[in-house]
Amino acid sequence: MKTDISPNGLKNMNPTWKFVLGFNYETSGMYSSSDAKIYAIDQDKAKEIVKERLSEWEKIPVLFLKKIKILWFNSDLSWSLGYLENKTLVNVLTVINQIFIIILDLLALLSVPLLFKKNRSNIQVLITLILFVYFGVYLLIEVMPRYAYPLQAFMLILASISLNYLYGKLKK
Repeated sequence: MKTDISPNGLKNMNPTWKFVLGFNYETSGMYSSSDAKIYAIDQDKAKEIVKERLSEWEKIPVLFLKKIKILWFNSDLSWSLGYLENKTLVNVLTVINQIFIIILDLLALLSVPLLFKKNRSNIQVLITLILFVYFGVYLLIEVMPRYAYPLQAFMLILASISLNYLYGKLKK
């Protein structure tokens, strides 16, 4: 604020903006430059479009499924491999990454029933709650595959709990 780079500081001047993006059925809840031009600045128009999009309630379940796929199952290596000219290598690495993401997601999901075991840890409960909250919030607001990156550490912890459980069963 002192340097006038951001006169409003970290204050959100349009709290409905992320919902405008999140309920855009045409973009599957991802960023839209056409929405940005119209609704990013005008809070009243943003509220109006959110109400309009929510009135089409029959589209919401499909939108949620698309957003789940984008956030939890899409592989986006463009941030780290976009500079590579060898498209074959990029495609191979993308497939490997996609397989890893699916295995990670499945192992993390497998840890949920383990919450009901007597020997569960408080950390496991906390991490699962964090992921469920994150999951619910991103059903409502804008999504991009990279938004899942910070939570993949938690997913790895839950996946390791599942692997430990499976390894224990195999040892018996």
